[in-house]
Amino acid sequence: ATEFKHFFPNNAVHYFVSYFDYYQPEAYVASKDLYVEKEATVNQEIEMYRLATLASLLSRDDVIIVASASSLYGLGQKEFFEDHSLMLSVGQEYDFKELKKKLIQMRYEPVKSKIEPGMFDFQGERLDIYSSTDKQVYRCLFDEEKLEMIQLKDSVTFEDQGKTDKVTIWPATQYLQNVEDLTG
Repeated sequence: ATEFKHFFPNNAVHYFVSYFDYYQPEAYVASKDLYVEKEATVNQEIEMYRLATLASLLSRDDVIIVASASSLYGLGQKEFFEDHSLMLSVGQEYDFKELKKKLIQMRYEPVKSKIEPGMFDFQGERLDIYSSTDKQVYRCLFDEEKLEMIQLKDSVTFEDQGKTDKVTIWPATQYLQNVEDLTG
């Protein structure tokens, strides 16, 4: 992927592999009557790369992906991933209750102690969203329900990295489920 970035500097080049650092499938050893439970550890940085890849595929037409075949299984429907994104634009009005609901539907979680990827934090008329696709925090400042400013913050140092007029917030996970057709 690094070489492709060098050869194609104007394209979106992504690395898309399995996000497991370690994966042991469940198994049964009949000769020993032994059941081995499934065990896995997920690499959060690789998960961020995967989500950034999906976001680029839905928003650009110049995408190059370096991928392993096994990482492609179970991706789900791209339309559902795209439909569960959130576009925020300066000057627009947003209902805070609806914003929270939408972020939770996108599998973002409220901050518990410190902000991490896929989390958000509402403090009065300020909303911080830690992007699931890059190491960026979007600080949205409101006046009442009108979005006045979107600041870009470094996710580690929280240093100001400028402003933007609009941003697309992509889901916190690729594993979203459409539950509208389920009956109870």
